[in-house]
Order: sequence, then structure tokens, then C-alpha cells
Amino acid sequence: GTDDAESVLSFRAFSPWSSGADWMFKLPPREHPRCIAASSHGAAAVTSLGMLRLFSCGGVQRHIESLPGRVVTCVARNDMLLLVLEALGTLKSNMGARRLEYEYILMSIDGQTRLASGCCPVTPAGEIVWAGFSEEGHPATCDSKGMLRVLHRYWAARDACWVPVLDTRRLSHERGSREAFWPVALSACQFIVVTCKNKSRFPPFPRPILDELDVEIPLLHTDTSVGQQEAKLLASQLFGEQQSAEAERTASEYPGGASAQARDDLEQDKLLLRLIQLACKADKTQRAVDLALMIKLDRSFDAAIKIAVHQKQATLAERLMRMKESKFSNENEDYASDSDDDTSQRDSTTAAALNARRHRPPVATYGQKRSNDDSGKDNSDMDLSEDGGDSGQPAKPSGMAAAVTGDDASELAVVRPAKPPMTS
Repeated sequence: GTDDAESVLSFRAFSPWSSGADWMFKLPPREHPRCIAASSHGAAAVTSLGMLRLFSCGGVQRHIESLPGRVVTCVARNDMLLLVLEALGTLKSNMGARRLEYEYILMSIDGQTRLASGCCPVTPAGEIVWAGFSEEGHPATCDSKGMLRVLHRYWAARDACWVPVLDTRRLSHERGSREAFWPVALSACQFIVVTCKNKSRFPPFPRPILDELDVEIPLLHTDTSVGQQEAKLLASQLFGEQQSAEAERTASEYPGGASAQARDDLEQDKLLLRLIQLACKADKTQRAVDLALMIKLDRSFDAAIKIAVHQKQATLAERLMRMKESKFSNENEDYASDSDDDTSQRDSTTAAALNARRHRPPVATYGQKRSNDDSGKDNSDMDLSEDGGDSGQPAKPSGMAAAVTGDDASELAVVRPAKPPMTS
């Protein structure tokens, strides 16, 4: 149609829980959608006028803003929206070729929060051909030269960086074939693609076959056993840190629960132990110490010490024992200190409550018959309990909640406030 024709945005939920979940909007004349994205938390549309329009799943217009450059693509996952834009101006390389520079914006899909933004790297003389999210939540891009990157530590904006996790061009050279790969999906272990033969840029018709490429961070000397183990370790740490941080950011559980997190930590320690063994065999004690600094579990340290002893590295074994004692004793002391602080705080609160109760004025008992006890003892405690007191039990410290349980509401349970999580 012409530029005066009206464009329409239409949304239809895959599995609506209520009726009337579909919605539709007509755009003004001369404004047309250039790219769209949708997730379980909302939808986004970038138009030809440089407008970013954000909607809730129910069709509520949540946010609108003007973007600084032409948008190349946008993609959404859960509550996150990734925008890739052409940066202002181009650069000229030494070869005389001109190439575009890119920028990215990572924001919440309701438009209320900017998580990270900055330059989006691309291989020289290349251009971005795909953007998406990994299964673990990493924003990812792939350029025309076959370099796959993920945005790491985006939850701490100043520390955000793009990490290359796979060089498909090098993989194609190793296979000795002229292949290109059409990206489909990414996980911690695999890059799902469609293999395009003879350097074709597009998948074959009618139904392409999906291939799985193992994620391999392009470190040096990956043709050796040490280089391969280091690449596996770095990838495991990268995606493990992402899962932990994403669970903390969204206040959700680690994927698979605490047992899965412990299993992932153990797998990382196993990779470290293999590298420590290779370092001991090569008599590289400093390398073994560097690797031991990354060990997470107590028993893994014991295994590293056994490896050093078995390889007749007595000096290394002694150093590892001191490192273990220093690391885990400090952790235990920190935990004990936190526990002591909590206990002392509770004790001081309880003591203050008891002291206040002892100095509380007695309840008036005018007209009541005195006790037959002629010892002259103060009966204020008895009067207090008869007046609805706690029968001599310590008063409930402030900061605690009393919960009524049972059918007859006769059982009281004191619920202490949860200890705040430790932050690193």
C-alpha cells in the first residue's frame, strides 16, 4: 500500500486464561511497524517514525519513546526487551571498506527500567544478522562472520560485557567445508542452527534440518587437552553465574532448585580438579594454585590435596592445606558471627521486654479479697496474670509476629523474621 495507508498491530495470546485476551491497534497514517517482539510479559513495536511502543499482554499501552537511531531488530524474553540499533555514523577501516557500528539497549518490557546499554560489537567488515536470548537468559547476537556473543553481567550495568562463545567460521574451516549457519536458538551447551550449504545465506526449502553445534569459547590452544578443559570451565562458569544472577534478579529459584545448583558447582570443581592434575603432571605449581583459588566445595579441596600428594608435590599440598584452612575457616567465622549477632539481638530485646514487664504498675484490685498469704509478698505478678498477662512468661520481643493456629485458635506460634540474605 501507500504511505497513507493505515497499519494495524494485532495480538493474539497462545494460551489465554480469560476471554477477550486478543487486541488490535491502528497506527496513524505514515507510521508503519518496522520490527515487533512479544513475550509472556508484554509486546513491543518499533515503527518507521522511530517510535518504541510498549503494550501489556492485555493491550494496555504502557510506554512510548523515541529511539536515537534506526533499529535493526528487537527481541523479548519474559520481562526483558533487547533492541539493536545502528549507531550514528560509520567507520572506515584500513582496507577502505565502510561498516556500520551498532548499539544495544536492554530494558524491561514495560519501559520502566534500563538494565544496560552501550556499543554492540561486531566482527570487522561484518554486520549483525541475528539477535535473541539464550535459554538461561543471556542476550545474544550473531554477526555475518559467524561470531556468536552473549551479553554477560547485564544485571550490573557497569560490568556488562559481550563475551564470544562460539566462532562458527573457525568451525567451518576445521570441517573443511564451505558452510554457513542460520541461527535458531542458544543454550549453555549448544547453538541450534540450520546448516546452509555452499555459502547460501538462507535455509533450504521446504523443511530445513536443525543441527546442534557445541558451544566452545574461542580461547587459545583449544586443540590441546588443557585448552579444551579451560574452554569448558569458562563456559560452565559463565552460564552458571548467569543462572544464579537471573534467579536473584527476578526473586525466583535457581533452575532445578538448590540441588541443581549444588550439582553445577560440583561439575565446575571437577573441571578444576582435572586441570589441577594436568598442572601437577607438568610441574606447574603456580598454575595449580591459581586453579585452586576457584574451587567452591570443601571436599573438592581435599581431592586437590590428594592429587598433589599423589603427584609427589609436597610443597603444593602444604600450600593447598593452608589455603583450605584460610578459606573455609573464614566462611565459618562469618557465619558464626552472623548467628551470634542475631542471638545477642534477640536476647537484648527479650531482656528489655522482661525489664519493662517487671516495672509495669500493678493492676488495681480494689474491692477484691486479698490472698490468705500473710507473708507480705508482692502479689502484683498474680494480679497481672489474672488481668490477661502471660503468667510469668517473657513478653514477645518486638519485630516478631504472633500467628494463631488450630481450629479453636488456642495455639500461638511466634514467627521470627527471616534472616536477610547475605550479599557479596
